[in-house]
Amino acid sequence: MTTYAVIPAGGAGTRLWPWSNQQRPKHLLDLTGNGRSLLQETYDRVAPVAEAVFVLTEERQVPMITEQLPEARFIVEPTARGTVNALGLAALEIAAIDPDAIMVSVAADHVIQDAESYRTSIETAVRVAEAGDRLVTIGLKPTYAATGFGYIRVGETVGDALQVLEFVEKPTLRRAEEYLAAGGYFWNLSMFAWKAASFLAELERVAPRHHAGLLAFKASEAEYADLPNEAVDYAVLERTDRLCLVPATFDWLDVGSWAELLDMLPGDENGNSIDGESAVIDTRGSLLSAPGKLVAAIGVEDMIVIDTDQALLVLPRSRAQDVKKIVEMLRRTGKTGYL
Repeated sequence: MTTYAVIPAGGAGTRLWPWSNQQRPKHLLDLTGNGRSLLQETYDRVAPVAEAVFVLTEERQVPMITEQLPEARFIVEPTARGTVNALGLAALEIAAIDPDAIMVSVAADHVIQDAESYRTSIETAVRVAEAGDRLVTIGLKPTYAATGFGYIRVGETVGDALQVLEFVEKPTLRRAEEYLAAGGYFWNLSMFAWKAASFLAELERVAPRHHAGLLAFKASEAEYADLPNEAVDYAVLERTDRLCLVPATFDWLDVGSWAELLDMLPGDENGNSIDGESAVIDTRGSLLSAPGKLVAAIGVEDMIVIDTDQALLVLPRSRAQDVKKIVEMLRRTGKTGYL
């Protein structure tokens, strides 16, 4: 069976606003400092294990992605309508190319430390998917009580994988600590492998409205924008009894907040990461970014300060997950030009 890779690259990554925005989404940013965007790095990592790689995105992002990846092949949504429709559309298009195809889906905006182990995990997931009609996800064993990720509870071993028992939404800190102590839980990395035909069959079985809507769209009998908007986790993965998990063997960072980015970036002797010329006194544990300007700070501790042409963001490091609340406020008050 032939493997086709899909890289969903939609949205803007609002938790890293204002760096990440509608004009320059998170997956098009160079967050590692090596001159390659997260999407370019993902493409480079997954290409060796696939016959072809498709970038799955909405129509408006095609020009900006093409600028970074001129070699990219695209599966294009007219507009974003949730991950279940996006992956369903990708499965339909890949099945039309190769009815026996294995489809691998990997996130565009994660930081992976070990490309070889990453590919080994994908190859294991592909083998599990080839062996039957199972849907396969790749999960990472938690290393701390994270509240910013979804969790997957697993049961008995099924070959090279584990039977998935339950998807769990982002937990409270107390609940996350319980999961870490109990074991049997993995972080949800949004990485999948399945036969395209098996995913479509399961979509028809557990989410028939989505399946019918996608077929109608492909037949030009329905507008894509009218499809019900839902995540694949809710629409399919929480409802199927055919899902299993392959434990990841690589180091992974979601970089889903400014605090996580600060943890990843090299810092000075006081734990600061400063982008720009600086003059700081008694300043610790802070991310200060003002490119092209002198950054001067006195007595600043555990703060995030991000200055761009359009916006200045200031918040405590401990509230990094709340940046999305500012984004929601800007949308609600009609100030979408800043997004």
